[in-house]
Amino acid sequence: MKIPYGAMFAAVLLAGCGGGSESGKDGPIMLGKMTEARSSVASAAIANPAYGTLVQQLYISYFGRPADVEGLANFQAQLIGLGVTPDIQTITEEYTRNPSFRSLIDSFAASEESKALYPDGTAAFVTAVFKNVLNRTPDLAGLEFWTNAIDHGGLSRANAAQSIMAGALINTSAQGLLDATIINRRVAFSTAFSAALNSPVLAKSYSGQAVAADLRATVAAVTADTDATTSGALIDATLLRLARASADRDDEVPGAQVHVIYAVPAGGADLRRDLGSALYDSVDSYNNWLAAQTGGRKLRFDLYKGNLDITFVRLPRTDDQYVAFGDFRRDTIEADLKAGGMLKTGKIYTVYYEGTNTRTCADAPLPPMLAGQVSVMYLNGLEGRPGILPCNQNQFAASAAAPPGYLDFAMLHEIVHTLGGVASPAPNHVLGGHVSTSPTDLMYAGSLPWQPSVLDANKSNYYNPAGLPAGVFNLATSEYLLPAQ
Repeated sequence: MKIPYGAMFAAVLLAGCGGGSESGKDGPIMLGKMTEARSSVASAAIANPAYGTLVQQLYISYFGRPADVEGLANFQAQLIGLGVTPDIQTITEEYTRNPSFRSLIDSFAASEESKALYPDGTAAFVTAVFKNVLNRTPDLAGLEFWTNAIDHGGLSRANAAQSIMAGALINTSAQGLLDATIINRRVAFSTAFSAALNSPVLAKSYSGQAVAADLRATVAAVTADTDATTSGALIDATLLRLARASADRDDEVPGAQVHVIYAVPAGGADLRRDLGSALYDSVDSYNNWLAAQTGGRKLRFDLYKGNLDITFVRLPRTDDQYVAFGDFRRDTIEADLKAGGMLKTGKIYTVYYEGTNTRTCADAPLPPMLAGQVSVMYLNGLEGRPGILPCNQNQFAASAAAPPGYLDFAMLHEIVHTLGGVASPAPNHVLGGHVSTSPTDLMYAGSLPWQPSVLDANKSNYYNPAGLPAGVFNLATSEYLLPAQ
């Protein structure tokens, strides 16, 4: 085995094992969070992407997986803040002379995750590093070299994993060139994977030991033959596997709640809105508006691990087949969801449907007159009303904190329908579930352009905390509405 490590490895052999090390139970300790220096650190990382490469190399060396979003940002900040040159060939010397950097590297090695990946005995440890980093076992010369370096040459175990990677990257033998190709392909995959975590739901999907193990196995599948196309397909499949839910996940709290579904018709384009931020921001936007109207009360939405639980459903019919049902399109979508086991008692459902409707942007039942628990928004609808853009030309709220727009109000409008509003005994009831009070009312329908900005304009039709007459639906008493926060 040819080992042309030269001065780089000489520094390794001179490195002592001393210096304060810190370790966290589940991963490296962050030596400082990005605060007011965040923008300058981000600028430095963008200006020199080698920092991101180095973090990915360290993650692969010690954990066998890509960096998560927070870890990538924090460790880039650490490296930049410590003035470390972002080159794996030089960090061994940095480890020797810089106690703070040594603590950072030691925290990688001392984490429970890394210790579980690498066994105690030196020979077994070296073999495991080779398997994790180079996808092979060491030959006898290599095993003896690295074992001796750790046991007798002053190379700390904490510094060994990245040193083995660094050595492989400059080994010019045939085996060394193959090793370097594998490393570079895995780093490229990891860099692209971390960059693909570009929405809150995708970023949050990368958490927990099970996901870490999944990604470790995914990186292990990247070989010297994994080209950019194959890597891209692997990233895509991995993101869908980790972030997308095809069933209603376990509820965080019991009771009546609203569950969100992103539904695509058979043969239709999957735009993956459940993996972006638009639907999440929309729900937050109109729920925040509702809270401002009700003194702090919001709809109870189905959550999973603190985040909105959105289910992806590929429906059994094409959009053309649903169109053929005319005014019964929504009813058919609900029936298909029920037949597929997607609906549960005690929940109502808001379905963002990747299909068309020229009659309306959204549809809902109106219990008890029209039974049902599913409202549907037609994301490619073409309806146009005076002063209102066609459905597919409207946008969702720009952010969770932004005021709701037409589509956001439209879905909240349909949720109120699904809960039973507006009931026909209401004094200003018109047109099957609406009110005639003002075009600014959430539940208005009439000849004037709808410009929603108020919940029950005169507090006599569907929302009044003080009560409404018997037989008049009152959102204020709905079990789907949370107490004031």
